[in-house]
Amino acid sequence: MIINFKVKNFYSIKEEQEISFSITKKDKKDDSSFLSECGNLLNNTIAIVGHNASGKTNVLKALSFCLWFVKNSYEMLPNGKVSILGVMPHKLSKSDISSFEMIFENNNREFQYKLDISRKGVQYEFLGEKKQRGYSVVYELKRTETEDNFMHFNLPMLNKGDKDRFAMRKNISLFSFLQNTGHLPEFGLTELTKFESNLGFLGKSMQDSTQIFLQLRNTIDKNSERFSKILKFLRRMDFSIEDIVDKDEYVPFTNVTNHGDVRQVKNIIFKHSSGESTFDLDFFNESNGTQRMLLLLDRIFQTLEKGGILVSDEIETSIHPMVIRELIKLFADDSNNQKHAQIIFSTHIPLLLEDRNKTQIYLVEKNEELSSEIYRLDDVEGVRNDDNFCNKYLAGAYGAIGNIRRI
Repeated sequence: MIINFKVKNFYSIKEEQEISFSITKKDKKDDSSFLSECGNLLNNTIAIVGHNASGKTNVLKALSFCLWFVKNSYEMLPNGKVSILGVMPHKLSKSDISSFEMIFENNNREFQYKLDISRKGVQYEFLGEKKQRGYSVVYELKRTETEDNFMHFNLPMLNKGDKDRFAMRKNISLFSFLQNTGHLPEFGLTELTKFESNLGFLGKSMQDSTQIFLQLRNTIDKNSERFSKILKFLRRMDFSIEDIVDKDEYVPFTNVTNHGDVRQVKNIIFKHSSGESTFDLDFFNESNGTQRMLLLLDRIFQTLEKGGILVSDEIETSIHPMVIRELIKLFADDSNNQKHAQIIFSTHIPLLLEDRNKTQIYLVEKNEELSSEIYRLDDVEGVRNDDNFCNKYLAGAYGAIGNIRRI
């Protein structure tokens, strides 16, 4: 679980900005926060609001990129000469280095991870474990044009072949290299690899109907328990969907790189019911909102099952606000969220602020230097938890609402 995240010089973010899940005892209001195994009080839900182009997406993109890079760079960037497209400095910055920092818990232990990176490769990387006097070094990498200065403790020794292989791949994280080569096994650092996000390095990943269908088909075939939860939620939300109908109907899918390769995938057919009237609809004839809903539900229940964090940009896309409110509440339900999964989302619907307390709302706005600034609502003077956050935000009491001028 994530305690704290910092980012600097990344897209619209020039100066260091911070998002903290950590709160004090007086801030705990309900089950949307929890006491971690290390004794930290943490929010499991954070909402981000702000005007268009304020940088909301870039805040979430920074977190998504950092988590992706830590986990997937070894496998996804096999060519050491490939540029790291997911990172870009602020246009007015004199530096090409973007910086990230995460403090997280894993197996009753607290860790700190730091990363300095440009499109050319990693410049600095650090992993430390919290002790009584700060963070002791697990490993530290300082990279120059000519050499890698690698210091580590309590890890299996890297032989010369390992060091040479890593030196050739400047575009991957040392974390992912050590995990994939078996040098971090005893730490069991799985928390940083448990995340779901609808953001890629170009922004929001808008999966089409075919991609959603295949993902849902995979869940039905391999995780019937999760799909039962999805179906139960749909029934509760009055989508008129009663069940999935098991018929021997198949949909052909053609391999885009080999048009002669056509596979048949079993269709997903939903039974709709209203009183005594019933009819069937296959997945592709369901509304766009229902398809998007199914995708989001799959991601949510997957996150709740495994723990970790769900990052969702514009979570309300194509879905009614009242339904979204119920979805977010799943994270504050101990019976559903036994592994203390976390969700951080951006939204243009202030109504979604009403279920939050002031430590769970972040606002984003651009300053005079066209740099995104992030601040938590409890940093705004005079804000009370019994305020109507929706109405006050719309009235401009908290800022981050934009200055719309008449023509």
